[in-house]
Amino acid sequence: MSKERRIFQRKLVNAKVLLIHPAIGEHQTYTHDISNGGVFVLLQKQPDLPLGTELDMRLLDSKQDDIIFKMSIARTDKLGFGLEFLGYEKNGKYSTIETLFKKG
Repeated sequence: MSKERRIFQRKLVNAKVLLIHPAIGEHQTYTHDISNGGVFVLLQKQPDLPLGTELDMRLLDSKQDDIIFKMSIARTDKLGFGLEFLGYEKNGKYSTIETLFKKG
């Protein structure tokens, strides 16, 4: 049995997202869970991207779907990718992810 190493509590959320990366183009999928540290996205056919690859993600079901989240692939398994939040961009301005949480 593996020991839980997550810092942030996960919440099961089925939300539509758009993943953006030059190797895959734009790929629409759904989340499985989300936390303050990242999100797990479901992928039936996984692109061949190594751990640490950075990509962009938009939460299409969000009221602020114009925010582009900067993500990094933290883990993979047969269901999809675990993505870590690195920061976000809104109106052409980049900010750290912590500033988004402070705004509530």
